[in-house]
Amino acid sequence: MAPQIFDLDDEGYIVDGDISVAEDDEKTAWRGAKSCPERALLIEK
Repeated sequence: MAPQIFDLDDEGYIVDGDISVAEDDEKTAWRGAKSCPERALLIEK
């Protein structure tokens, strides 16, 4: 959904860890996190 924000492993899963997001990319990151079918992403501000 947002490859410029989320790094993916060889199987297509997001790599664990904290992700810093530029202010201009916050909306894209939010949409990407909400599109996770596992609901495994947490958004903190």
